[in-house]
Amino acid sequence: MANVVHSGLTAANLHEPKGVASATIDKVYVSNGAGSGAWQKIESDQIDTTSLFSLNQHAFSAFIQDASSGTASLNRVYLAFPFACTVTNVYSTVMAAIAATDNVLTVANHAGSAMGTITVAFTGAAVGDVDTITAITTNNTFAAGERISVISDSGSATACPMMITFIVTRTA
Repeated sequence: MANVVHSGLTAANLHEPKGVASATIDKVYVSNGAGSGAWQKIESDQIDTTSLFSLNQHAFSAFIQDASSGTASLNRVYLAFPFACTVTNVYSTVMAAIAATDNVLTVANHAGSAMGTITVAFTGAAVGDVDTITAITTNNTFAAGERISVISDSGSATACPMMITFIVTRTA
């Protein structure tokens, strides 16, 4: 058999990269352009930033039955994340116009520490209005299985179902 250097192998003679048997989950082999490479997790800053989501970003949605209700089981929502993550944005979308006063939604982590509020204004309110918290940097990291909450102050005078959307970056 001829003595062939690995760097000279082609197609059918190629094999899995070294270390594949012991590589940890969610890592890919990234070549360095010099005949070698390393196992690494692809982070969001390594992905094309012109797209809406990166490889590690996910969206979760939850429903608040009536953000204007004074009943706790109706004016809030809890959602558990299935993996460790960092919340970056939270959006609310109203399904009914509200009246009289604003609805203020408090977004909090598993310990009840607020990461911000969303004010749903009654002035000019219309079905489909979207309000948001973006660039969240406080109280926004979660371990797998920890919950996030969105609780309304029940400010408005009219029933208001809402969809809440969380944008998260997976960290593990």
